[in-house]
Amino acid sequence: MGLIKKNILSIIFGVVAILCIILLFFPLGGMFESLRADVQQGWKVGTDLQNLTRTQRHWPSLSPREEDKQPLEQFPTASLIAKGEEMTEGWKASAERFLRFVIEDQDKQIQPLVPGTLPAISSPATGRAFIDQYQKRFGIYYLPNGQLDDSSSLFKQVLDSTVPPSETDIKQRQDERAAQITAERTIIQGGQVVNQEEVRALVARAIADVANEYRTELARKHLMYADPLTVFEINPKISGTTVPSVNDIFLAQLTLWVQEQLCFAIRETNQIAHQQDPKPAPGVLGSPIKRLLKVQITHKFAPVPRPTGDTGTPVLPSNPLTKITPDYTTRPFGHASNEFYDPVDFDVTMIVDATEVSQILTSLNRNRYFIFANIDIQSVDASLDAVQGYLYGNTPVVQLRIKGSYLFLREILKQYMPEDIIRGVIAPPPGEGGGYPGGYYPGGPPGGEF
Repeated sequence: MGLIKKNILSIIFGVVAILCIILLFFPLGGMFESLRADVQQGWKVGTDLQNLTRTQRHWPSLSPREEDKQPLEQFPTASLIAKGEEMTEGWKASAERFLRFVIEDQDKQIQPLVPGTLPAISSPATGRAFIDQYQKRFGIYYLPNGQLDDSSSLFKQVLDSTVPPSETDIKQRQDERAAQITAERTIIQGGQVVNQEEVRALVARAIADVANEYRTELARKHLMYADPLTVFEINPKISGTTVPSVNDIFLAQLTLWVQEQLCFAIRETNQIAHQQDPKPAPGVLGSPIKRLLKVQITHKFAPVPRPTGDTGTPVLPSNPLTKITPDYTTRPFGHASNEFYDPVDFDVTMIVDATEVSQILTSLNRNRYFIFANIDIQSVDASLDAVQGYLYGNTPVVQLRIKGSYLFLREILKQYMPEDIIRGVIAPPPGEGGGYPGGYYPGGPPGGEF
């Protein structure tokens, strides 16, 4: 009995095998007959196809004589092959035209903030001009008289965004309203105010509504909310009066390009929605993208200084027709750096209309070089945000977080790359010989993984 217990599994499997062999000789429900019929039918089809390939075919002929029939030597025919080759060349030409269009299109979209700064700084004045223009783009530039100049910032010039009024702003407007009502409604007789209590009551009622009026006014006047102090990460090396290195300018410009493209896409999404709505709600109240919370950009570009004794100029491999091998270890869709494009990763978080999420994703990606890799949606209690002054309108809202990449075509990007950046791209891993055209210097800053 002990022997049986120790080998019970082997005994069970042996019994099952014996039953299977027995069943081979006792067909169940005509199973083998059906199988035999299927095999015979398949054999017949295969034989017919074989005979068809061996049968001599002829061109159509009206003559009854066999000798007048011209054999059809091949299929497809020579003329059909020529037609196929013509179509192939047409597709190839169309693909090449599209590729040229794509390169020219991104070349128009990706322009340096200050000409003459990349791939080399033409003069100290040009380098200092980049500092000024960079700070203006983020709304942190102050004129010599101390006044803030944010007229060309991404917030005003592109997004048309605002922030809720601060307590200081509300208090100032309340004081202005109180002064106006006091001046207009006060009655003085004999040098004495005769309706002081009435005026005080009027002022109290008026200033009680100032906060809501002010918040509503801004929400109706602008397309969305975005706080210049928290939305973007600003390169700290692009500040002061000292000219930054060309490598720092390139890295700042690289992230700014992605930040700008995201802002352009957001603005167009909101503008199109307002244009297409027959009865659009004004400003933020009718925009599908209500508020931009955060934009983060990560990349793997890192400068590698010229080695001692090296006098050569590094060459960055670039080939729009290269065969792309996906790398799924770093990105879900396999977009890794290669001789055609270099991806730069972004992470953007927004408050959006919950009923427009799919349209927003489609619109953001229209005519842009974005790849969306991860989408996360979370519910939002709009009433809590309203207490802070963020008015979203009557539709429900959600927090939409998009992780993705912007694909820089190398044909465009390489013309702005300083030599040290190029060395970082083509540098081999430490301790190994030879470079790898699609790789990055492993000692560079991390980023890009999802």
